[in-house]
Amino acid sequence: MQQAADFATALQLSTKALQFYTPDHPRVVEAVAHLEQACIALLEQQPRVSLTAAKGNLLVDGQPFVAPPAHVRALAAELEKRHIGGMILVAGATRRELLELVRLLTMRPEQIKTGGGAEEILARADVVHVRISRVRYEAVTDGEEVVWAKSVRHVDANDAATAVPAILQSMAAGDDVRPEDLRMVLDVVANQDEQLTLLRERLTEMGINREQFDELLNIIAWDKLELDQRVESMLEGNRIFGLLPGKFQRFIRELLEADRPQAIERLLEHYVTGLKQDTVSVRHNVSDGLAQIVTLHLARESEQIVGTAILNHFVKETDPRVRSVIAQAAANLLAMLVATGRCEPALRVLETLDKTSPLAMDALAPAFGEAHRAAELIAQICTSDTESLGHYVMPLVARLGGAIAPHIIEALGSEEDRNRRGRLVKALKAIGEPAFPFLVEALRSHVWFIVRNALNVLGDIGTEAEIEAIGKTLAHSDPRVRRAAARALGKIGGADAERLLVGAMNDRDSETQAEVLLCLGSMKAQSAIPGLAELARAKLLGTDDKVRELAVATLGQIGTDAAVPILGEILRAKGFFGRDTPTFRIAAARALAAIKTPAARVALKTAVNAESDRATRAALEKLI
Repeated sequence: MQQAADFATALQLSTKALQFYTPDHPRVVEAVAHLEQACIALLEQQPRVSLTAAKGNLLVDGQPFVAPPAHVRALAAELEKRHIGGMILVAGATRRELLELVRLLTMRPEQIKTGGGAEEILARADVVHVRISRVRYEAVTDGEEVVWAKSVRHVDANDAATAVPAILQSMAAGDDVRPEDLRMVLDVVANQDEQLTLLRERLTEMGINREQFDELLNIIAWDKLELDQRVESMLEGNRIFGLLPGKFQRFIRELLEADRPQAIERLLEHYVTGLKQDTVSVRHNVSDGLAQIVTLHLARESEQIVGTAILNHFVKETDPRVRSVIAQAAANLLAMLVATGRCEPALRVLETLDKTSPLAMDALAPAFGEAHRAAELIAQICTSDTESLGHYVMPLVARLGGAIAPHIIEALGSEEDRNRRGRLVKALKAIGEPAFPFLVEALRSHVWFIVRNALNVLGDIGTEAEIEAIGKTLAHSDPRVRRAAARALGKIGGADAERLLVGAMNDRDSETQAEVLLCLGSMKAQSAIPGLAELARAKLLGTDDKVRELAVATLGQIGTDAAVPILGEILRAKGFFGRDTPTFRIAAARALAAIKTPAARVALKTAVNAESDRATRAALEKLI
């Protein structure tokens, strides 16, 4: 189930990326590449997997998720909204074919309908390893039982001869066969030698050997055993290691529901010894099983058995494939600790792994960067008490670094609560430099507030290396983004930031223009003086008086003699329409007083002596 959940997550993230960017954009290319890896992992155990939507849940080969993660529910909803029953993935699916599947899921329901339907759209795109499933379900009950769209008829001995060929024909066509149908037929024929022989022959013709058929009968026999009999059966020899991870997880869940903690401990103590087997496939299988089991709500004793086994083996495993799976298990363990509010032990685990295995973080960080795991940590960022946030949560965030940065940025884009947004910003600051590439990537988003949020964070923690990327957003269509860009450049500072802000001094939005001037003043940007002088002189061009006054104030804030001539000119000039208003002249005098150089004092005294208006003269004298 974990591989199916990972595939659903990767598919959802790829779809979201394609909704924002073009297919050749690095974000989409990266997302689809990750989707391809998730697909390969899903098909490792079997060459064909069916994913079917059923009332907000996803069924994997007919088996529903008990507690479907958010991305699983979201994928099921997207499939149902587009009237797609599900999909069948076949080994050999290429990255191009998966991109076509992603493209299909970005289409609106009416677009799919007018395009001839999902099957036709994939067929036209030459997609052969991803097929649309025709299976339909009415619902999944509270007891996890599947209810089929068309009622299952009872199959008796007289129907077997008819039902078996029909089932085999469906299997040969590659369609999904209802497990209830197959089980009913097998129940009927299991004790009838003639029918059993016939069925074996038909299955052999289809490439299903006797061992596989016998295993199917064993499954039926297993389902008929009592709970204690199943436990004892698993403890015999190495049988437990051959179970599919999903099947073992389901049985552990069944024992949890039956409140059998001792039985769970016995099984797990035996199961984890599989990590010591020389056979790579056994270690791989057990690692995968532990990755799924650790997500369950185990008793502390069982949790300790699983956690210790995962962490001990994580630092010892040398086979790359097994190491990748056990890394997923370790990430699940950490996510479970975080989700249950135990960030302190999670941090200790990370610190220990970092000391005992130099490559631990290289393997763990990407695994923990999966959306469903990152969501747990983001929840703790937003809800932890202040002490836990500072002592445990933020250090965890800092250690995981760039792996979870894109998820924090995404959460920041949709978070409405101001306090929670502030915590997410602090988290990005805690990550620091590893978050920079994702913040710069966010600057290319089509969603204005995502760009603004990224600019706000870069303004606080960015460096001169990000200035050019920030500068490009000064041309953004939304003035709120342009103002955030100006603030970010003003905070980072430097010659390049100054150059970009000078070029933005005449922004068409007065609020943005004012923000640019304020930033230039705080930076004491001498290269801005000629442009500021033009703005201050621009009375006849219809420039807003508030902008002119701000330009004058900025000249004073920059505080160099280069600004004295233009300020003196404003104080004494008598244009065609007369002098500027007393208010504006006093603003120019105030700017001269702020410069505090001998040349500025001389210019101010000259203006006082030449002033004919008593009130204005008195105001100027106070500035000397």
